[in-house]
Order: sequence, then structure tokens, then C-alpha cells
Amino acid sequence: MRRPAILATVLIALVTTLQACAIEATYRGRIEVWNRTQSPINFVGRDSSFDVPACGHVVKDQFVLNRYDIVDSQGRFIARHGGGGSNPSNVTPMYEMVTSGGAVYSDLHPPPEPLPVCVGIIVGQ
Repeated sequence: MRRPAILATVLIALVTTLQACAIEATYRGRIEVWNRTQSPINFVGRDSSFDVPACGHVVKDQFVLNRYDIVDSQGRFIARHGGGGSNPSNVTPMYEMVTSGGAVYSDLHPPPEPLPVCVGIIVGQ
């Protein structure tokens, strides 16, 4: 008797989760990344990913900005960020700067000049 109730609860949770994912608007736009570490990093998004070389700078257009992970060269988690504003037809660009202390993002403006010196490595967990 208890098994059908558990199955029903699991089914309801699964359907609710799938509905929430299905109705989320996609915020596709520009992301600009400055890697201020001496190790390469990778940005993993919903439908694409890209590498940022050590001490590098990369601009990627048409990247899904809703949620993405930043991982080290071995695939270990550094941070999860996301955004894009409040209007999918007018997406706010994202700016990321990664230092050996972590990742900082902004949807308002790029990091101020001068950028931090490119030193150290970042290792995910």
C-alpha cells in the first residue's frame, strides 16, 4: 500500500521539475571572460562550452547565460553563475573575471582597469 503513494509522490515531483525546466526562458547572449590565473578554465553551458586559456580573454556570443558552470582544466567545479537580465529579447551581457581567489561576475560592466596581475592557479573541488 505504501509503495503506490511513494511512486505517486516521485512522479509528481518529476513532472513539476520537468514543467519548470520547460517553461524557463532562454537568455542567449554575450559573455566576456578574463582569466587572470596561470591555469586554463572551461565554461560549461546548457548547449555549448568554451575554453579560456591561462591569462586569456575570450568573448563568446550566443551563449546560454541562464546558468553555467566554471570548471578547471580537469573538470572540477569552481563556480556556478548565470543571468542575462529580465527580458529574453533584450539580454544583458555577462562579464566574468577569474582569479586564483575565485570567479566574480557582473551583468553591468566589465572589470575595472587595470586588471589584476595574472598569477597563481585555480583548482576546483
